[in-house]
Amino acid sequence: MPKAQQIFLPLNKIATLADLASVLEKAKKNKEEGGQQLEPFSLKDLLNAALDPANLGSPKAVNFQNTPLLTTDFYFIAAGNADYAALEMDDAVIGYAAKQANVDFVFVRNISDTLVPAKTPANQTIPPDARQAWSSAVYNAYGMFTSFNSAVAAWALIAAS
Repeated sequence: MPKAQQIFLPLNKIATLADLASVLEKAKKNKEEGGQQLEPFSLKDLLNAALDPANLGSPKAVNFQNTPLLTTDFYFIAAGNADYAALEMDDAVIGYAAKQANVDFVFVRNISDTLVPAKTPANQTIPPDARQAWSSAVYNAYGMFTSFNSAVAAWALIAAS
């Protein structure tokens, strides 16, 4: 039997703790993107389970059946509100159409769409400007990788159906 080929980009190898720390330091210097708001925060303050490299190699499936998606027409950083399964723009439209057609669907969240915590582990509030600056930095650093992985996942689902 031929050896299986890896086609996904392994995010736990790309987004290491050292790399994330570098992304944060670079973001702090980016005054145009609100980096000064990140000055008082360390990587430990901003890291959550969805972004932790220890978890990136073992994705988790979570059932959010009957939990609404939050969709907006503007850039919005969600704090992890339990009222919504995810913040999404284009996938929310696809999900709505699938539900109307009584077709099962699934969404894959990725590192570039991570929720930014509203508080640090020490319970210090992270202001919205700092959360937006961190979200932007993560998206800028990893968006290309996750877009590739998302395209491969979509191709695989279409090919399997």
